[in-house]
Amino acid sequence: ENVFALLAVDRYFNTYEAATPAFTAHSWLSTSLVADHEHKGRSTVTKVTDVPMKYLVDTAGAAPQPLHIHKVGPGRLYYRLGLKYAPKSNILPAHDAGFIVQRTYKALQDPEDVQTTAQGYKLKSGRLIEVTLTLETRMVRHRVALVDKLPACLEPLNPALAGTPELGGTPPAAGRCCYWRWYDHDNLRDERVEAFAGRVWEGAHTYSYVAQVTGLGEFIAPPATAEEVLSPEVFGRSATLTVHAE
Repeated sequence: ENVFALLAVDRYFNTYEAATPAFTAHSWLSTSLVADHEHKGRSTVTKVTDVPMKYLVDTAGAAPQPLHIHKVGPGRLYYRLGLKYAPKSNILPAHDAGFIVQRTYKALQDPEDVQTTAQGYKLKSGRLIEVTLTLETRMVRHRVALVDKLPACLEPLNPALAGTPELGGTPPAAGRCCYWRWYDHDNLRDERVEAFAGRVWEGAHTYSYVAQVTGLGEFIAPPATAEEVLSPEVFGRSATLTVHAE
């Protein structure tokens, strides 16, 4: 298998990398030059241009503007565009940039323990609930991380620990040889729950865990998120929830 992988890399190199790089790459946002790099010879050095968010806002304005990338000279150009930002509000709508993520709460002991509200859920303190995350993708994805950041009033119960009752949730990744799971391993932490998969096939996949309501008051449940770890611009999130525990 390793030999065939090396043969594939060699064939790719001879097909796409035959020409020695000797080119200049230019990038324009609309009519403004934002990057200009010269590449000569083979190298693993990555050339990076950081553009401040203020410059993007002042240049592009409210209307979408085209981004042009142009190469002059022989050789193959590889590039990546990324955007680092922080939202102004912690109340966010659901967003699909490659993944559709949904999150639901369900009562396990008494149906009255979980009630839906306009902004989220009303929970009864001290009771157990089941949290279900649904991840949907329209194509095969690789190195996927599904993360649910918990509100401060919830504490996840780890079924892999002795003494934890099996009241629901997805069976743990370790110790269940005959249960098929779309993910490879998971972590149940104090403040978040994570599931990781090397490959996720197209379609909808679910992950569930049991949590206990341990607090009183009003809390924010940040969006559950999914992303390709090596390509974080492919991501998705559920909506922010307001959780009342009483």
